[in-house]
Amino acid sequence: MSDAVSDAARDMFDALRPRQPMPDNQPGASIYVQWKGTDVCVDLHCACGAHGHVDGFFCYYWRCDACGATYALPDSLPLIPLTPEETAIVSAEFEAVTAVGDDGP
Repeated sequence: MSDAVSDAARDMFDALRPRQPMPDNQPGASIYVQWKGTDVCVDLHCACGAHGHVDGFFCYYWRCDACGATYALPDSLPLIPLTPEETAIVSAEFEAVTAVGDDGP
């Protein structure tokens, strides 16, 4: 591998490296995903219209089988606010989850 290619590859991987910690400048409500190489199940949709599916470990990047486009999986996603009606539906589950959070019951 030439020095130019290895420098370009290193720059690309540095740009894609997960941010630590989550930046405070995220627009709106968001969640930070810490990819730790754990088992994941994802459905992926390429800009070309093709779809893919991954069940396994270490899914940091995905290459579309149809067109060859390669994507990095994001480390932050938007949080979707619920309506009052939706909140009422999930309130029992929410209470159960927060009761066993990091701070304990």
